[in-house]
Amino acid sequence: MNIKKTVLLLLLSINTFTFAQEKTYTIKEVEKIAIYPGCDETLDNNEQIKCLNNKLLSDLFSQLSDSVNRMTASNRSGHFKTFNTFVINSNGDFVDIVSNGDRQLSDAVKNAFKKLNKIQTKTNKKIIPAKNSDGENVNLKFSIPVSVSISK
Repeated sequence: MNIKKTVLLLLLSINTFTFAQEKTYTIKEVEKIAIYPGCDETLDNNEQIKCLNNKLLSDLFSQLSDSVNRMTASNRSGHFKTFNTFVINSNGDFVDIVSNGDRQLSDAVKNAFKKLNKIQTKTNKKIIPAKNSDGENVNLKFSIPVSVSISK
């Protein structure tokens, strides 16, 4: 009898936790897109997406330079790709980072996102989170490919 009560309590706890999680939105579902540091807040959503992509890729590649140098030093050559999904949460942090593709580059991309979180916190230049139609900060899911070519 005690085991049944424990299992039931555990199941209720899991269900409560699941329903308490915040919804994650796509670009098409938000009223205002997340604003990346250095992007003009007055841009429309389409221009904001372009600015975010450009600045984020630039910042990612800056953080990836050491990893690419290590790949070069280990005599790796070729074209390496990763496809990355992540969420910019309602606090403006990168979370839920998933990187698929070349293992070494994928690990480097995940670490680069973590470094960007630290840099943004340290410099107090954080991403302004996306907003829903009620003006509330929301989680926003993105995907971005990263490719690197290394020649000997």
